This record gives sequence, structure tokens and C-alpha cells, in this order.
Amino acid sequence: MAQQEDPIHFDELAQHAATRPIIYSNGSDNRSLAFFLLMEGKTDKPVGRPYLLNKKTSMKKFLFVSILSLSAILSQAQHTDWGVKGGFNFSNMSYENSTNPDLRFSGHLGVLAHVHLTRQFAVQPELLFSGQGARETISGTKYTIALNYINLPILGQIMVGNGWRLETGPQFGTRVSAKLKEGGNSRDIGDGFKTFDFGWVFGVGYLTGSGFGVDARYNYGISNINDGSEGVHNRVFAVGVFYQLRGR
Repeated sequence: MAQQEDPIHFDELAQHAATRPIIYSNGSDNRSLAFFLLMEGKTDKPVGRPYLLNKKTSMKKFLFVSILSLSAILSQAQHTDWGVKGGFNFSNMSYENSTNPDLRFSGHLGVLAHVHLTRQFAVQPELLFSGQGARETISGTKYTIALNYINLPILGQIMVGNGWRLETGPQFGTRVSAKLKEGGNSRDIGDGFKTFDFGWVFGVGYLTGSGFGVDARYNYGISNINDGSEGVHNRVFAVGVFYQLRGR
């Protein structure tokens, strides 16, 4: 049976390629974002995937650092409240030398530990699945660059007023997938993006007496997620709800 042609519009992507940053470089083979999306899986020249070889080792290191950090924080706690949270993401990617793409709408879901070190100050590590990335519109056709991460934010929180909290801190992330989507079609584009991401989070939250709360955050990506020559950084605004269970 003949293989069905991928319906993604290659001519339109090729025309768009010159306006996007380089995200893949292999000697003289420099690819812009659109051209990389165009050629991935559509060329006779083999495309290597060295990131797959190191992905298991990288994940083990990430989990080890996560557990070590959480253990150190919990050992200093006056009391700890455990909880769950979820919400919506409005994500984008910032290109250093070209126009940014459009927002992608996705979500996040995970668990948290609210660790009081003093009455007015707490540290809140979280482990979240987070949908990120961006959207490109090329000649009227919409493409989604879907980057999915497991993120570990470790936020310092100052309690202000009655239930309000201001929060900021680092976020460490490991990418678990990278797909280009158009309609019902999907293609892996992991070669173009680094596995790890580092950013800084700013936010505000409100906790009610029942244990339910709401929060809003902005994640400013610091590390370059692009495996090519030009800088590309994650940008995510997130709003969500959470529920804290009273701990020890």
C-alpha cells in the first residue's frame, strides 16, 4: 500500500523559512525554524537524533536533583501542606532576532508542597506537567509547535494580608516531547530543541480558609531552548486553581 503523503503545505513553509531563526545546525546545513519543520522526515539525508541517547540519563539527573532539593526543604519545615493544582497556559517563544510567533493555549497539572519556614515565609516546590510552545500562521494555515515539559518550580512565598501570597523563584524543566501539529497531523521535531530549560517565575496567589486557592504566574525563560545558533526562549503566562491539604 502506498504511503499517504503528508498534507502539510511545504511550499508555504519554504517561503516562510527565511524569516525564522536558525534552530538546527550541522556544518553547512543551517535550518530556520520553518525550514526545519519543512524538512524533518522529508529528506533522503538521514537526520540524527542524538538527544534520544542522553534523554534517560538526563531524566535520572533531573529526578535526583528534584528529590534532593525537596528533601532539603522539608527538613527545615515548621509544617508542610500538600496539595494538587492545575490550570491554563498561554505560552509563546521569544526569538532574539526575528518576530515572535503567536500564543499557544494549553494547560498544566501537578502536585505541590507548601513548606512554612516561618509564619510569614514559605517555600513551595511543585512538580508539574506543562504544555508550552507557540503557534505559527503561514499563508492562512495554522501550525502548533507543541513543547511539553515536566517542570520543577521552587518558589519563595511571602504571606501578605489575609490569604494573599507573593511568590518568585527558579524553575527547572525537562522536555518530554516536541511536536509540530497541523490539523490532525503531527510530526516529531525534537532535534531542534534542547532537553533542559531554566527560567524564573513571578506570581501572586490567594488561599481561602477552605484550602482552595487561585494563582497567576509568569515564567520568563532564561536558557536557550534552541539547538541551533539563534536564541529562543520560553515565555509562559499561567492561571490556575489549587487545593492544599493541611499537613503536619
